[in-house]
Amino acid sequence: MNNFSKSVLFSAVATAFSANNALADSHYSFELVTYPGAENTSIFGLNDRGFAVGPSDGGNFSYSLKSGGISDLEIGDLEDAAVLATSDSGHYAGVWDDAENEWRLSFYMDKKGKVTTFEHPDALDVTNARAMNNNGLITGYFSVEKSTPFAYVAADGFIYDVKKGTFETIVPSMFTIAQGINNDGIVVGSARFWPEEDPCIDAFPQYTMMGWVRNKGGDVTYFTINGMPTRARGISDSDTVVGFAFDPSDNTNKGFVIDIPEGQCVTVEVDSADMMAAPDALATYPQAIKNSGEIVGSAVVIDGQGELAQVGFVARKQ
Repeated sequence: MNNFSKSVLFSAVATAFSANNALADSHYSFELVTYPGAENTSIFGLNDRGFAVGPSDGGNFSYSLKSGGISDLEIGDLEDAAVLATSDSGHYAGVWDDAENEWRLSFYMDKKGKVTTFEHPDALDVTNARAMNNNGLITGYFSVEKSTPFAYVAADGFIYDVKKGTFETIVPSMFTIAQGINNDGIVVGSARFWPEEDPCIDAFPQYTMMGWVRNKGGDVTYFTINGMPTRARGISDSDTVVGFAFDPSDNTNKGFVIDIPEGQCVTVEVDSADMMAAPDALATYPQAIKNSGEIVGSAVVIDGQGELAQVGFVARKQ
């Protein structure tokens, strides 16, 4: 697996953390997942049949929450692909590096193994699929050049309809990631705005990374956990939202589990003791939640050689 796929592994953890180990979360039991022989393993996707998916620097894989078994996933003849999402029907989505054109495209693979690549028509050079539901809708983000307040490369969110082959651009900002989508079409993600475009400029400090929830009608609720930089990443059909936020009590990023907030710009108060921390983790990044409550994601740890490494996890409420 080349450097492209390794960068996908750590794209979920591009936030600051300190070397202070977080204590294991007493509210959840954690099952750590590593791909055999890999230095780094990441879990992004989860379906309600109990299969989680992700990339590692040894290959893409599917992990059974029931048996603990790992199976290799091949995405047709795409060599530099990273699997980030799966549906109950056994469809997959993720990203593929088109090295020849220096583009990052997205792919969709149906249960028969047919692979289709796609890109947003306005994408500069990146179309990054991140999650999918059972109705053929895939979420993600794409790079786009903007000119206000000056020329820069931004990222806007999208919903892609596999059946229609159409895109809907959602929650544009200076950097948006659209990720979790439930079967009702509710989407969650994160965004950061320039002050003159910030819908929550009177509620949060400038340039704060906010989590958001977008309902099917297009209305968006922005929120932070305790006023700290926040990223929403997964949502269940019962509208439970998971993600991660900075915890200043020990300078780490930890997971959160909340109901959809009410209002436009909301600060959700979560006690530090109620935030999710994997055992001995420097940072904990939930990415998806099953309807029955299991949560998957990745954690940053120190490996046996004293180096930073990433492991997948399954967290279950105790």
